[in-house]
Amino acid sequence: MKAGQAQDTSKGAVDLGGGVEVFPDTAGATARAKYIQAALTSVQMLEGEYDYISGGVLLRVSAVLSPSKATVYSVQLAKLTGLGATLVTK
Repeated sequence: MKAGQAQDTSKGAVDLGGGVEVFPDTAGATARAKYIQAALTSVQMLEGEYDYISGGVLLRVSAVLSPSKATVYSVQLAKLTGLGATLVTK
Protein backbone atom coordinates (compact mmCIF):
# COMPACT_ATOMS: atom_id res chain seq x y z
CA MET A 1 0.00 0.00 0.00
CA LYS A 2 1.10 3.54 -0.64
CA ALA A 3 1.23 5.87 2.37
CA GLY A 4 -0.75 8.42 0.33
CA GLN A 5 -3.78 6.11 0.46
CA ALA A 6 -3.82 6.09 4.26
CA GLN A 7 -5.86 8.50 6.35
CA ASP A 8 -3.59 8.07 9.39
CA THR A 9 0.12 8.00 8.60
CA SER A 10 1.37 8.32 12.19
CA LYS A 11 3.88 5.77 13.46
CA GLY A 12 2.16 2.46 14.20
CA ALA A 13 -1.06 3.35 12.38
CA VAL A 14 -3.07 0.38 11.12
CA ASP A 15 -3.83 2.37 7.95
CA LEU A 16 -0.23 1.75 6.90
CA GLY A 17 -0.68 -2.01 6.87
CA GLY A 18 -1.80 -3.64 10.09
CA GLY A 19 -0.92 -4.79 13.54
CA VAL A 20 -1.17 -7.70 15.94
CA GLU A 21 -2.45 -7.56 19.52
CA VAL A 22 -2.31 -10.56 21.87
CA PHE A 23 -4.71 -11.24 24.76
CA PRO A 24 -4.98 -14.05 27.32
CA ASP A 25 -8.08 -15.46 25.64
CA THR A 26 -10.59 -15.16 22.80
CA ALA A 27 -12.95 -13.05 24.91
CA GLY A 28 -10.30 -10.37 25.44
CA ALA A 29 -9.39 -10.23 21.76
CA THR A 30 -13.05 -10.13 20.73
CA ALA A 31 -13.86 -7.35 23.20
CA ARG A 32 -10.96 -5.26 21.88
CA ALA A 33 -12.00 -5.82 18.24
CA LYS A 34 -15.61 -4.85 18.99
CA TYR A 35 -14.38 -1.74 20.81
CA ILE A 36 -12.27 -0.76 17.78
CA GLN A 37 -15.13 -1.35 15.35
CA ALA A 38 -17.51 0.75 17.50
CA ALA A 39 -14.94 3.55 17.77
CA LEU A 40 -14.36 3.58 14.01
CA THR A 41 -18.11 3.70 13.41
CA SER A 42 -18.60 6.56 15.86
CA VAL A 43 -16.02 8.75 14.10
CA GLN A 44 -17.23 7.59 10.68
CA MET A 45 -13.82 6.46 9.42
CA LEU A 46 -14.02 6.07 5.67
CA GLU A 47 -11.58 3.20 5.36
CA GLY A 48 -11.72 1.51 8.76
CA GLU A 49 -9.99 -1.84 9.14
CA TYR A 50 -10.51 -5.58 9.07
CA ASP A 51 -10.25 -7.21 12.52
CA TYR A 52 -9.64 -10.97 12.65
CA ILE A 53 -9.65 -13.05 15.85
CA SER A 54 -7.88 -16.35 16.30
CA GLY A 55 -7.80 -17.47 19.92
CA GLY A 56 -6.37 -14.57 21.90
CA VAL A 57 -4.80 -12.97 18.83
CA LEU A 58 -6.32 -9.91 17.16
CA LEU A 59 -5.04 -9.19 13.67
CA ARG A 60 -5.81 -5.65 12.52
CA VAL A 61 -5.52 -5.14 8.75
CA SER A 62 -5.93 -1.85 6.88
CA ALA A 63 -9.15 -1.53 4.90
CA VAL A 64 -7.15 0.16 2.15
CA LEU A 65 -6.55 -3.46 1.10
CA SER A 66 -9.28 -5.23 -0.84
CA PRO A 67 -11.33 -7.82 1.07
CA SER A 68 -9.63 -10.64 -0.84
CA LYS A 69 -6.15 -9.38 0.06
CA ALA A 70 -7.14 -8.94 3.71
CA THR A 71 -8.46 -12.51 3.75
CA VAL A 72 -5.00 -13.77 2.77
CA TYR A 73 -3.71 -12.39 6.09
CA SER A 74 -6.51 -14.09 8.03
CA VAL A 75 -5.67 -17.42 6.40
CA GLN A 76 -2.05 -17.06 7.49
CA LEU A 77 -3.14 -16.14 11.02
CA ALA A 78 -5.26 -19.29 11.16
CA LYS A 79 -2.30 -21.38 10.01
CA LEU A 80 -0.06 -19.85 12.66
CA THR A 81 -2.49 -20.40 15.52
CA GLY A 82 -4.08 -23.62 14.25
CA LEU A 83 -7.45 -22.28 15.39
CA GLY A 84 -9.07 -20.68 12.37
CA ALA A 85 -9.76 -16.95 12.12
CA THR A 86 -13.00 -14.99 12.42
CA LEU A 87 -13.74 -11.54 11.05
CA VAL A 88 -15.20 -9.28 13.73
CA THR A 89 -17.69 -6.69 12.55
CA LYS A 90 -19.65 -3.94 14.26
